[in-house]
Amino acid sequence: MDNEAWLGGILGLGLLSVVPLILTLAVIVDVAWTRRGWYWIVVALMFPVVGPIAYFLVERSPWFGVASVRVSASTAMRRGARRRLRELQLQLGHWRGPALLVEAGEALLLLGQARQAEAHLREARQQGAEPAAANLPLARALACQSRFAEAVPFLEELAEAHPDFKLGEADLALARCLDESGKPDQAEIALRRVLERHHFNEAQVRLARICLRTGRTEEARRLLETVISDAEGLPLHMQRQTRPWVRAARRLKRGRTRLPRRLTDPAAARSRVIYATAAVGISILILLALMMMLASSSAKIDETPSNPARPPRHGATTPA
Repeated sequence: MDNEAWLGGILGLGLLSVVPLILTLAVIVDVAWTRRGWYWIVVALMFPVVGPIAYFLVERSPWFGVASVRVSASTAMRRGARRRLRELQLQLGHWRGPALLVEAGEALLLLGQARQAEAHLREARQQGAEPAAANLPLARALACQSRFAEAVPFLEELAEAHPDFKLGEADLALARCLDESGKPDQAEIALRRVLERHHFNEAQVRLARICLRTGRTEEARRLLETVISDAEGLPLHMQRQTRPWVRAARRLKRGRTRLPRRLTDPAAARSRVIYATAAVGISILILLALMMMLASSSAKIDETPSNPARPPRHGATTPA
């Protein structure tokens, strides 16, 4: 009887809760994948049925205009990379030229497939691709696999051939790989060379961390305060871009040296979806546990008699 009551309670509650849970899960995964406003997750959790319906009507339905169905820039880039990669695979079946291999490697890197991208870019190098075309994406593919030391020679070759390549992007990548590979002296030289021409927040925070480790606290404090103060006057969209490094600067001032994960990591979108799905799964397990407790308690209440027989008082005679 206990099992039947428990199963009946679970099924009865499940009919009312499965659909809202699925809708909420769909909203959380879609928001994490497309990087839309995170306030929609709060709306979906507070209003289990109305919130998800409102989200898909406002953000995904063409009834509210073209702007409402526009996806984020990263999502649009990934979709374009998938389409272009299918075209490149057909072309590479006939001729594996260096330009096609580099373009395929960049598309694979954008999709988070770092190993396949590395294979294509190394083949492009063997086919005679120029360092300006292949070295930077190859170094990024290696860095995505945490092989920073292997990426350094490619970036050094690129820096010698093309100084200030892509407005300092290659120099910053070289400084980052040197810092992550455990070469602080060389990383400091590269970071100072970058900051002579550009004011990347990442370069300032990394240089401040090196200064803190070597006891130059005054210079580190000045760099960190510059990062925090410069971010206050930026437009809103630029504040979102610089926010991770501003938070890292505040953490460094408090003595914590953990740096943020780069937002340009190709695997960032996939990890956001994994974290969001895991959070929803844990929430579902907690709700199921609560439902089981509620069902078991209600079953015990139903089995309790409404008017239990009272025991006779002491000295009282029971009727025959």
